[in-house]
Amino acid sequence: GIKYLVAGNLATGALLLLALCFAAVNGSFAVAPLARGAATSTGLLFMLALIGFGTKAGIVPMHVWLPDAHTAAPSHVSALMSAVMITMGFYGLCRFIPLLGTPALWWGYLLMGLGAVGMVGGILFSIAQRDVKRALAYSTVEHAGLVTLAMGVGLLGTVLHHPLLAGLAWTAALLHLWNHALAKSLLFLGFGVIAQRAGSRDLDAMGGFLSRWKVVGGAVVVGAAAIAALPGLNVFTSEWLLFRALLSGGLELGGADRVALLGAVVALAAAGALAVAGFARLVGIGLLGTPRTAAAAAAAAPGGAIRVPLLLLGTGCLVVAAIPGSVVQGLTAAVGIVAPAADLTAARSALAPVAMLLPALGALIVLVLATRAVVDRRALQRVGATWRCGYPAPTPRMQYTSTSFASGLMDIMQPVLHRDNSATVATVPSGVSVSQAAWPVAATWSTETVDRVLTGGYLPLFAAVARAGERLRSLHRTRVTTSLVYMVATVVVLLGLLFLPGLGR
Repeated sequence: GIKYLVAGNLATGALLLLALCFAAVNGSFAVAPLARGAATSTGLLFMLALIGFGTKAGIVPMHVWLPDAHTAAPSHVSALMSAVMITMGFYGLCRFIPLLGTPALWWGYLLMGLGAVGMVGGILFSIAQRDVKRALAYSTVEHAGLVTLAMGVGLLGTVLHHPLLAGLAWTAALLHLWNHALAKSLLFLGFGVIAQRAGSRDLDAMGGFLSRWKVVGGAVVVGAAAIAALPGLNVFTSEWLLFRALLSGGLELGGADRVALLGAVVALAAAGALAVAGFARLVGIGLLGTPRTAAAAAAAAPGGAIRVPLLLLGTGCLVVAAIPGSVVQGLTAAVGIVAPAADLTAARSALAPVAMLLPALGALIVLVLATRAVVDRRALQRVGATWRCGYPAPTPRMQYTSTSFASGLMDIMQPVLHRDNSATVATVPSGVSVSQAAWPVAATWSTETVDRVLTGGYLPLFAAVARAGERLRSLHRTRVTTSLVYMVATVVVLLGLLFLPGLGR
């Protein structure tokens, strides 16, 4: 709560300065284009907008409040924060950037760099989390990075007078906001009710829900497949547009622009592959297998109050995937405002073949199920517990855990993540030495992946501010005369400023 309060106040301060600068130049607080010939630096205004709105949107490195806030909030509030509040942060950027006039080239490069780091870093930290809501929160950081990258590419297209690049990138950014809102709301609500009934947000306390909660589990699987940008679902449509923008710009432009765009292709592809691994982990550990705890095994299926919104959100993911051209058509007016010179027809034509993926995927699923029904031989089937592996009495502990599922990937990314491991000394029966004991009685091992941006950057800064506040507190005295002295001193200083050259007029 304190992190969210501090971040919100910092963002509000930046936006207040932005509004005051606009009012000083334009003569009013109306949201209007910056007056021509204004002495105010547009670069400064852009940075104020980026800090103010970017903090709300969860753009790296201003995202540090997001994982804790999403984890602490109730699941339906987490869904609103991830789907609505993040989107409103980007809405603010989309409204104010066009008011600043012609953008500078470094604006696009800055957004592209922050977006690429947010995409890859966000999904890596998501895979490293055992708390399912925290994993989803870092996934939101990833998708905020993707939108930021797309906006940077759109600005690059505007600066370089490349209508196709600007049209595809800005459409991808706005479409992805809608796609992310649908899929992430579904996942927060779905995993939220699973965590509630299992009595824990720990992924290793879940398991076995898909076979018992077919409607809720099926909806969550659709949401996970969608947010991982698998072909045939809605998030793939916006990522496909961004790929088209990056590839077309990378082939047609040269120099540093080509390097930046092709580098963004690599970052987007890496984030997409990691997202598939991350959500395969969430679904595989959280929904499949056998229940890992007694609470998960006894969890009662939710009623219609949760099934209906999950089905509606899942249907929304399918509808956008089925008619992406019509959805994009509804965004053309907004793209025209953000980038007036952009090509507004390229995105719809680029999505025409993508619209055929969902019908083709549906036909393939029907064919597989029909073939399975025809060749099914129940006499050849044997039913057993998951991971029996020849054991006569398998236990849930024989299944993969969330940590072991991702351990190979986390070991590779250790130089980036700096994962901390800790273990306790195994205990043995009293009177028996460790060398004589065949089996230790107990041994524990744990791992934690902390956000270095928070621990290495923000927390020391917050600590320094706290120390400065403690020093200032020593000047405070609960006496009326002391307060009057401070007031008189302030008035004298302000009166003195009136006589300084240039300030008295």
